Amino acid sequence: MRPLTLLTLRRGTVGDLEYACPRNIQAARQANACTNAGGTCVVARDGFYLVSAAGVVLGAALLLTYRRCLAHLDALPLDSWRDKSLHKS
Repeated sequence: MRPLTLLTLRRGTVGDLEYACPRNIQAARQANACTNAGGTCVVARDGFYLVSAAGVVLGAALLLTYRRCLAHLDALPLDSWRDKSLHKS
């Protein structure tokens, strides 16, 4: 999730510091180009929410794709779920 997290400069001197915030959140709390310019590094985009949203979309897509197969399996009688090789005489 770290590569998906984006830190940006807030209230610093105007200049080429748009991408000066470090990628690591721990390093952003220490002195860096953003803090030296009088600004602070803030989380503009948290990777956790992107990964969570992707998981929900993927789960919904899989549910819609396999819905008929799951309904068919649910309709099968219990005997069809049992292992026939265990009941051989």
